[in-house]
Parts: sequence; structure tokens; C-alpha cells
Amino acid sequence: MDLMTFTQYAAHRGCSQPAISKLVKAGRIPTTLCPRTGKKRIDPAVADHALGETKLRLDEPRPLNVAKGALRPATDEAAAAGAESNSAALTKARTVTEEYRAKSAELDYQQRVGRLVAIEDVEASMAKCAEVMVREIDQLPVLADDLATAVSRNGVSGVRKLLKDKARSLRESVASSMRLMATAESDGADDEEEKA
Repeated sequence: MDLMTFTQYAAHRGCSQPAISKLVKAGRIPTTLCPRTGKKRIDPAVADHALGETKLRLDEPRPLNVAKGALRPATDEAAAAGAESNSAALTKARTVTEEYRAKSAELDYQQRVGRLVAIEDVEASMAKCAEVMVREIDQLPVLADDLATAVSRNGVSGVRKLLKDKARSLRESVASSMRLMATAESDGADDEEEKA
């Protein structure tokens, strides 16, 4: 399915372009950079899914405003060309519809199996990880006495060894905390499923 400009997506949603721009700025609608133009574009299936709507919206053909007397009787050739044109347009519309449905189904599946998560969940996990890391970093001043001892006994090489050991310990502590958070989050998701 083709990417849309903000204006095209607003028409697709039946709302104003400024409303779409606000949703993009708020992070509720993801955008993609168009490889040809380098400008932000919206993938309608991804955006509809992000907004929690999977309802298909197709533009209905609108009647043409034809000036009085502008129509001429159709010949057999013109009628055949019109039928081919209508058939091609219908095929294209069906293709777009099926691509949209397939993309929506893929997004739903990815979300169900845990490969696609809500931005809010990612932000909450990042905040928890940052808290763990900050707590560990705040413990660095406790090393002052150990550093002084390492300098007096072994000089720079002693300090280097102590800092390497502390870095390894920090990495292990953060990794352990992240594993615990992941386990707690999956247990919480299981509890929610059991309640439902």
C-alpha cells in the first residue's frame, strides 16, 4: 500500500490535516521517511493500527459534475474502453484493500505474539531500566576508599583492575535487573489474561 501525505491520510480518516499533524507530533501516529522525497509520510495501515482502528476506509467514487450537453452517446469501442478502465480501477481498489487487510492482520499478529508493543509500554520499561542504572551509578562514590587503597598498593594498574571489576559488576547487575523486569512484566500479562 502506498504511503500517504498528512493531507491524504486526513482525507482517509475524514478529519483535518492539522488534527493528523497533532497526532504525529504527539507520537500517536508513526511516520516513515519517503525514500524518493525524504519527507515524512504515513503508512495508513500502520497508522490506523496505532490509533486502535482496523476498520477499512475506502474512498467511494463520487459522481462527476458534468456540464449540460457535455455527454455524447457512447460507441461500442468507447463502452468497451470504459469497461476495461472500470475493471482496472476495480482490480486496483481490490488490491489496495487486500494489501491493507493483510498489513492490518500482520500488525495484529505481531502484537499478539509480543513482537510489537505499545509505545507506552516501551517508555515505561525504559524508565525502569534507567532507574536501575542510575541507582548503580549513584553507588560509584562508595569506591573512593577502594580506589585510594588500589593506588597506594598497585598504582594505576590497581585502579584500572578495580574499575574493570566494578564495570563488570554494574553490567551484571543491570542485566539481572532487566531480566527480572521482563519476567515480572510477562507474569503481569499472564495474570491479566487469567482475569479475562
